[in-house]
Amino acid sequence: MASADLVVLLFDLVDGWTSEDQLLREQIPADVPHLLVGNKADLSDLAAPADVHLSAVTGVGEAQLVQALLERCGALSDGSLLLALNQRQADLARVAAAALDRSEQVAADGLPWDFWTIDLREAIHSLGEITGEELTESVLDRIFSRFCIGK
Repeated sequence: MASADLVVLLFDLVDGWTSEDQLLREQIPADVPHLLVGNKADLSDLAAPADVHLSAVTGVGEAQLVQALLERCGALSDGSLLLALNQRQADLARVAAAALDRSEQVAADGLPWDFWTIDLREAIHSLGEITGEELTESVLDRIFSRFCIGK
């Protein structure tokens, strides 16, 4: 926990704040931000010592949870999300944005869809390098199988 950017302590609102929850909270280092999230808000109307009341079943409190996470991580500034990108990631993001711009222009010009897919694949590839996710050729083939290309 000492090296965490944020500790999220999730507890059951129906059971209430327990001694085990308190023991866990006491183990969080003082200099590490933490967030207390009470789950099962749909089943309990008890006021509990939580920063966010959430229902994983109904989604109540989901927006508040996201907002609280961003605030606690220091990711909000003047209402906008700040992203830290290294130079390689920034270059890949620019490549993806340019490819998406080109695909938008191809669509606006009414050019054949196979031109559009070239740029879209480039954007997907660049974004995948940023996120570390790989889109296999079979996934792309499934996506593009719905288009009538090259006929």
